[in-house]
Amino acid sequence: MPTVSRAPNSARILAIILASYLMIVLDVSIVISALPKIHHALGFSATGLSWVQNAYTLAFGALRGSCHTALVALLTMRVP
Repeated sequence: MPTVSRAPNSARILAIILASYLMIVLDVSIVISALPKIHHALGFSATGLSWVQNAYTLAFGALRGSCHTALVALLTMRVP
């Protein structure tokens, strides 16, 4: 029976992926729970709340994407 060798960092990579998914779920739940307070405090309509949620999602995605690009560039950089 052939043995399968795993990369030594596979556990770390899995932990990072799971932590990032936890952060995303936590972030979305915070935004959803804040929408009624935003509606009450600012008097936004349902359409306005949809805009708030979409704008937050786009900003979060852009920040996450730029951080990912910077991290990949940093990790793939070769030091002589």
